[in-house]
Order: sequence, then C-alpha cells, then structure tokens
Amino acid sequence: MVTIKDFKALRPKNNLAKDVAALPYDVYSTKEAAEEIKKHPRSFLQVDLPAATVDAFDGPINDVAVKNFEAMKGAGIFERDETRNMYVYELDDGTRKQRGLMCLASVDD
Repeated sequence: MVTIKDFKALRPKNNLAKDVAALPYDVYSTKEAAEEIKKHPRSFLQVDLPAATVDAFDGPINDVAVKNFEAMKGAGIFERDETRNMYVYELDDGTRKQRGLMCLASVDD
C-alpha cells in the first residue's frame, strides 16, 4: 500500500495568485513565454520555462529555474501554509475534468 502524507504548501499569496498563475509551459514557444513574462513579471513561467528569461545559454537551465524561483520567494510572492494539508484540485477545460490529490508519497512503494 502506498504511504501518503500531508504537507505545508508554499503557494502564491491570495492577492498575487492571478499574477503568478500561468498556462502550462508546453503551450508556449520560448519566444511567446518571454513575451508573457514581460507582460506579467510574476508569472510562474519564469520557473516552468526558464529559457524564456535568458538571452543566451547561462549555465544549466535548471540552475536558472532555481535562481528565478528563489528571486520570486525573496520578493515575498509566496507564503507557506501554517498547517499540514492534502490538497484536492480540479481542472476543467469545458470538455473534460481532471481531479487530483496533492500530497507527499513514499517512493519505497
């Protein structure tokens, strides 16, 4: 049986969530993502698609994502939940729904 646990999420502050929310990275080209980030500088695209935030290859791309995420955290965009929780979500594109559970899961299983 899979072992799951609750956790304290790090998420955008309520008043900034709309600024951070972004479509999935795979619906953008790097150029389109760069334009979106210019319009919405708090967009999580700068973490999801970090190549859009650099003009040329600037070391390992994952390092760029980490740097961008750390900068967002340093800017006070996120807050950590005070209590441990499991989070239920639902995505609905009008033609289908997807529901899921965000939690910690053991890799031993």
